[in-house]
Amino acid sequence: MNLNDSNNLALTAYRLRQLMGDNAIASLFTDDENPDDFIAGYVRRVNPIEAVVESISPYGQHDGFYIVRSSCINEVICDIVYAERLELLMQLKPSPPFEMPLPGENEDYMRFSLEWARENARVVTVWTHTDSYVGFVEHADDLRATIGVLDFMGRDPVSMQILMKDIELISLGSEEERMYETLYAHFTGNDNTSV
Repeated sequence: MNLNDSNNLALTAYRLRQLMGDNAIASLFTDDENPDDFIAGYVRRVNPIEAVVESISPYGQHDGFYIVRSSCINEVICDIVYAERLELLMQLKPSPPFEMPLPGENEDYMRFSLEWARENARVVTVWTHTDSYVGFVEHADDLRATIGVLDFMGRDPVSMQILMKDIELISLGSEEERMYETLYAHFTGNDNTSV
């Protein structure tokens, strides 16, 4: 990592902390190939290398959490008009937030979230630079995570090991993950989640 990368990470963390302190809806741009795609939500935790964002869908609904590596964030903004619209939608049609404890300030946010998902049998989506995997967490430690990757219909988990250093983004509790939990419960008859 060169000095410019360090400065960019520090500026990203500073901006995220500002928005967290203001309880403002942040827009995080992370996808180089789709520059119009972004994650909107409330920043709930920030450290120098990771952030936890409580996601708000474009329709003003609570949509789980994203845990994002700061080095993958291209830009952080607060679009006042967009945030105002989301807040209005949240008031007009309230939705319950996804219940997940936040990691401690000094914890590894990604590992904490993966371990919580494993303990609570919740589906996660894990993104690397080249791919994404949806499934149940079978194991997570400092070096790697093992995900039981589900097929398109939410069946037949296949174990896939992913190096923790390669994980750029984790999503849990979103509408998509809850859909997979519903499908999995249907096919297995094992409904131990509150979907």
